[in-house]
Amino acid sequence: MSQAGEARCVEVPETLFDEPTYAKWRDDRLRRAAPQSIDDIVPLSDPSAPTDHEVAQLSDTVVRNGFAIYQFAGGSGNQSECSAENSLVALCQRMGLGRPLRNPAAKDNGVSRIEYVPKSTTRSAGDRSRYIPYSPERLNWHTDGYYNEAQRKIRSFVLHCVRDAESGGANRILDGEMLYILLRDHSPRLARALCHPETLTIPGDQGDNGSGRRTFRGPVFSRDPLTGHVYTRYTRRKHNIRWRQDSSTLEAIAWINALLDGGEEPIQRWTLAPGQGLICNNSLHCRSAFMDRPGRGSGRLLLRLRFGQRILPRPMDS
Repeated sequence: MSQAGEARCVEVPETLFDEPTYAKWRDDRLRRAAPQSIDDIVPLSDPSAPTDHEVAQLSDTVVRNGFAIYQFAGGSGNQSECSAENSLVALCQRMGLGRPLRNPAAKDNGVSRIEYVPKSTTRSAGDRSRYIPYSPERLNWHTDGYYNEAQRKIRSFVLHCVRDAESGGANRILDGEMLYILLRDHSPRLARALCHPETLTIPGDQGDNGSGRRTFRGPVFSRDPLTGHVYTRYTRRKHNIRWRQDSSTLEAIAWINALLDGGEEPIQRWTLAPGQGLICNNSLHCRSAFMDRPGRGSGRLLLRLRFGQRILPRPMDS
C-alpha cells in the first residue's frame, strides 16, 4: 500500500462495454425491466417449502427489476421470529443462494437481526449500537458490503420484516445496473470515471474496538467476473468514504446524488409490513428514520441474510 500523497500507477478501464456491446446489453436490460407494482407482490404459500413456480416467479421479478417483494402466507404476525428465520434459510436455499456470508453481527445460520440497539456505555468490537443500521436514524443510500474485499462481494441479500415500526422505516430501492444505464446515457465520460479502480476509498476499521476491516479501494461500477453483470459499490455515508478528487468523479457523484434525491422512476419505495420481505441483487437502498412502538420486544425488527451468489433466472412452469 502506498503512502499518502504517493503517485499511483493504475490501469484504468476505458469502459465496461464498447459501444455496440453496450447498446445491445442496454436494450436487453431495459426490455425486461418492469417496475413492480403492489399487484406484483409474490405470495409464498409455504415459505419453508416454496413451489417451483413461486421460486421462478421471485427469480424472474428480481431479474427484471433488481428486486422483488414477497409475502409469507397468512399475512402479518403469524410467524414467530424463530419460525421466520427457518423459513428464510429454506427459501434462500431453494433460490440457489447457498450459504449466507458471515459477518460479526450474524448468528451461526447467517441471519442478522436489524433493530434499534440503545447506545452502550462501553465500546467494543461487537457493539452494534455504533452503527446507523441499528439505530432509528435515517440510513443513507448504499449497497451492502461496499467495504468488502473482492473475494467477499455481496451479490444478493434478503430483508424480512418480523415487526414494523409505529411510523417510518420506509425503504427506497434502485437497481445498480439501471443506475449505470442512466449515468452512461447522460454522460459516457462520467460513467467511465466511476469505473476507475480507485474511485472510492473506504477507511479501515481496525484497532481494539474496530471490526478489523482493512482499507478498501475500488470502482463504483465493474464487470463481475463471476457473472458478467455490472457490479455496483456505492455509499452516501460521508464519514465512511473518500472519493477520488478529480473533476469527472466529483461531477458524477453530484449527478447521482441529484438523481437519488429526486426519487423518480426507476427508484421504488416500499414500507415492509410484518411477513413481507425484500429480496434483491444488492440494489442501492436507503431507509427513512422511524419511531418504534413502546414496550420491550415491540420495536421494528428485520432479519437479513447476505449472499455471494447472484439471483439468476429460472424456467417458469406452464
